[in-house]
Amino acid sequence: MAQEISFSMTLTAANLRVRKLISLGSMLIDQADAIYVDRVVTLTTDAEELDLGDVATSGVSFLANLDEDNDIEVGAIAPDTSFVPVIRIKPGEAWPVRLGTDTPNARTTAGTAKLAYLVLND
Repeated sequence: MAQEISFSMTLTAANLRVRKLISLGSMLIDQADAIYVDRVVTLTTDAEELDLGDVATSGVSFLANLDEDNDIEVGAIAPDTSFVPVIRIKPGEAWPVRLGTDTPNARTTAGTAKLAYLVLND
C-alpha cells in the first residue's frame, strides 16, 4: 500500500418513511506525492481562502466543524468576487470530500467557528 489513500464508507438513513443503506466498501486511491496540509482555522462570516501549504493539487480532504452552534460553508470565489458555497458542514459534523479547486474558501453562516481540515496532494 505504498503511496495510497484508503478509506471505507457506509451511510445508513432510517426514519419513519425512509430506510436506505449505501455501502461503498473500501476504496484505494493513488497518491503521487506524500504531501498534505493539516490545520485548524477560526472562521467568520467573511470568506477566507484556506492555506494549502505545499499541496499543489488538492485531492482527498477531510473537513470537520469543531463548533457547537454555527454551520460552516466551503466553496470558491466566483469571477465577480462573490463566494459560492458548495459544501455545508453542520456543527460537530465531519466529512471526507475531494476538493475541486486548489483555492478553497470557507466561512461561517453566523458568528465564528473552528474548521479542522486535512488536504492530501492528489
